[in-house]
Amino acid sequence: MLLKPENKKIRNTEKIAEAMDLKSAMLKSIPKDPTFMAAAAKFREKNYRVKVESASRKMQLNADATSGFMREETKLSTDNTAGISASLRLSQLVYDGGQTDARVELARIDSINAANSLKAIASSVAFDVASAVVEYQTSTAQLQLLDEFSKRANKLRDQIQKLTSSGLIDKSILLSADSEIGELNLRQLQLSEKKDRSINEILRFFQKVPNENFVVESPLSEINTSDLNVLWQTAPEIKSSAGALLAARYQLRLAEAAMSPTVSANAGVSSPMSNDDPTTYSLGLVANWTIGDGGRRKAKIDASKQSLSAVQNELDSIKQETKRKFDAGLSKKQTLIKQIKEIQNKKKRADTKLQILSDQMSTGQTNMKEILSANAAVYQISDQIITLRSELTILQYELARNSDSLLNFIDFDVTVSTENAK
Repeated sequence: MLLKPENKKIRNTEKIAEAMDLKSAMLKSIPKDPTFMAAAAKFREKNYRVKVESASRKMQLNADATSGFMREETKLSTDNTAGISASLRLSQLVYDGGQTDARVELARIDSINAANSLKAIASSVAFDVASAVVEYQTSTAQLQLLDEFSKRANKLRDQIQKLTSSGLIDKSILLSADSEIGELNLRQLQLSEKKDRSINEILRFFQKVPNENFVVESPLSEINTSDLNVLWQTAPEIKSSAGALLAARYQLRLAEAAMSPTVSANAGVSSPMSNDDPTTYSLGLVANWTIGDGGRRKAKIDASKQSLSAVQNELDSIKQETKRKFDAGLSKKQTLIKQIKEIQNKKKRADTKLQILSDQMSTGQTNMKEILSANAAVYQISDQIITLRSELTILQYELARNSDSLLNFIDFDVTVSTENAK
């Protein structure tokens, strides 16, 4: 007889599970992930860095004040002064060769790269959720199929035992039936262990296990073929490498801008501690230009150029490899679709054969061994269809994860999710 699951705790968890769609489940799981929360904090920090660097473009106002006592002694007299001195200085950067602009752009690129990193993590979390749910549903469907065919096998075994006891068929057929049931029992243990693992994975993200009403949609179903073929261009690794390329370009601009002078407009007012001393005012331009530094700035420019070239070559290499992997994934997707169709046709033929053999039992045109073998064949083909469908679904989520598709599929918003991750 088929073995029964022993994990009562997990079975009870299944009973209290709530039904929801996978898109909502993925979207709710992302802000709770510790890795995402850490990346979200990094993203917010990078956004503030943009404000910090942008502040250099604005007018700067500084003030200071001194309260105290001052004593001046000469041969003829001694003057004591007590009071407060204060000064106010206003400065505005006029020109720096583009150094400030380059720093601001670098900060913005860092923020964009942090956002892309955040999206990549979110996509990975969403994929892990989808993968766990699909594995759970697959093992559940396989166990249900196994239970159905085990009942058939046990029924056939009972019939064979009666015929064997009556001496109408050989005992070897009964041994074959026992062997078949033993294989099904072993398969049941394997599938139960697989289902338990998928449940443990699901409980990383949920308090409850999804029930049979849980809806799993394909993330690529609404994408046409032409768009699928260029989907690789939105891969996280390409975005990361492209961000590094932009950063390298602005690092070069920053190094080149350091060769230029800086000019700022300054204005100020200073009030002395003594009432007898006049208040002073200042207004003018201040220029600062490093003429010689031992070749440091030139060397930095050369290093930045080499870094830019290296990053460009790395991006080209990543593009080629990503496209190759994505094309292989799309090819595998089409192969799986064709395989499923062929195996479904194979199952129809196996079902027909089993029905014919069963009908021929009454006329003696077939024997129990053939029926036992045909029943096992139908089960194996049905199980294979479930496995291939699961593989196809996970492959589609994997392709979607390696592009923008999965986050678009679940309507992921970086800003909203980042706030929710606080």
